[in-house]
Amino acid sequence: MTPPPPPTIADFSTQLVRLVDVAYGLGGIFFLILFFVIGGIWMTSRGSEDVLTETKKRLTYWFAGFFLYFLSATLIIFSYDLFGVRNCLGERPTPAVNILQERACPRYRVLVPGAGNTCNTGESMRRCLNPRDNSLVVICYADSAPVTSCDQIGLSQ
Repeated sequence: MTPPPPPTIADFSTQLVRLVDVAYGLGGIFFLILFFVIGGIWMTSRGSEDVLTETKKRLTYWFAGFFLYFLSATLIIFSYDLFGVRNCLGERPTPAVNILQERACPRYRVLVPGAGNTCNTGESMRRCLNPRDNSLVVICYADSAPVTSCDQIGLSQ
């Protein structure tokens, strides 16, 4: 039995992107909960000037923090562009949304005819027939998850 290959830089970057996405998503949940807590304190203050003054100050800090939170999304997107981070569909991921998309990625992708695109390294190509209009469809699939027949994905041979 051979040991698994050591992790590569690509494996590390994928985990780092997931970590950033999870942290950004948890930050959003934190701000939402904090907003409701501040609102609850405001509503239960019963007109007490001391409590209202403190709550207004907290709300001001909340807005400042929320602004910085959304500003950080710009930095995350810039770093994704700088390092060429793309999801399985070839698009730049949106922070915190990519967590949900990872499981929605198809096992294959369709090449656009005439666009000059090809399969990437570690992918194989298969030609299938679309039964709806009898057009030729060229797909790329990962060698680690092969599409053994076009019937598997709803196309004809």
